[in-house]
Amino acid sequence: MVGDRLVEAEDLYPAEWIEDAFREAAELNARNWRYIEKILGNWAEEGRPNETPGRDSLEDRKRRYLGGALRPGN
Repeated sequence: MVGDRLVEAEDLYPAEWIEDAFREAAELNARNWRYIEKILGNWAEEGRPNETPGRDSLEDRKRRYLGGALRPGN
């Protein structure tokens, strides 16, 4: 079940984000997938703490990460 949710997260977020979210959760001793999903969701909506204002939208980051246009329905 967690494996399926991890595959879904890989479709939504860059691999670096997922690794960083795991690292942050482990540092806070919060080692469960829901916590990691919350971190990723917050970063997607509010930006990561080390990003500067005026960052690209989530859709722009997805396009850049996927290397082109998004498929319809994504």
